Amino acid sequence: MDFVKKPRVIITVGGTGGHIYPAFALEEYLEEYDVLYIASKKPLDQKLLKDKNHILFHLNNYKNFFNFFFFSFQYVFAFLSCLYIFLRKRPKAVFAVGSYTSLAPILAAFFLRIPRYLLEQNAIEGKTTKVLKYFVLKVFTNFQSVPGVLTGNPVRKIFYETSFKKEKEETKVLLILGGSLGSDFLNDIALSLRAFGKYQIYHQSGHLNSDLHESHYTRLRYLDDIAEFYKKADLIICRCGSSTLAELSFIQKPAILIPWIKSAQYHQYANAVEFKKQVNFP
Repeated sequence: MDFVKKPRVIITVGGTGGHIYPAFALEEYLEEYDVLYIASKKPLDQKLLKDKNHILFHLNNYKNFFNFFFFSFQYVFAFLSCLYIFLRKRPKAVFAVGSYTSLAPILAAFFLRIPRYLLEQNAIEGKTTKVLKYFVLKVFTNFQSVPGVLTGNPVRKIFYETSFKKEKEETKVLLILGGSLGSDFLNDIALSLRAFGKYQIYHQSGHLNSDLHESHYTRLRYLDDIAEFYKKADLIICRCGSSTLAELSFIQKPAILIPWIKSAQYHQYANAVEFKKQVNFP
């Protein structure tokens, strides 16, 4: 058994920054707990969790039943490993922030009767949520279109501590967000706007691109201090990931939303439609 001074909570994350950053926000409100993350071995998970207490599994996303059957040995191994980890770590609860990495930990917690909870961040139920909602005590939701307890997405404390009002400047600032995985379409838009030279552009391009700094154009793979970039922005052009939309509803700045057409179940389009219904920007 692993002894710690604080009670322990396990948070399962992985796949995209949209599944990881809300977990970081949640951790900020769990100061009385020792938080352990369970995630996949994808490069993005490893990068974002490198400074966190974490355990990684080699897991592939299942896009259909055949994929799940082919990769089933990974999930069986992850399930058995979670049983062992939970027996050693004795968590008080397991919290799943979506994605396929949540499957094994939640089922292991169900088997051991550990309290378990799930956050469905999107406007339609994901494949994993459709399965796991029967094995958790509560499903927390970000949109009214999904059954559960409507709480919204967690946002980090820095958003409460930052004023997003901006002094008027001659040069308008565009913030272009391609998401943690990047977007070729938004990258092309950024390069087109860069050619005009009329705007100060901050462009988050994803992990496949290199950083670039010019007088009116800054390209960064990641924006770890994204609140500061929101503060500078006059207009935001972005995808419709649930975390980004939660932050937009908080900062109340004009935005152009471009759903990712290849998102699972086309959920980004559903997110955009529901987001428009639920928010009222000035």
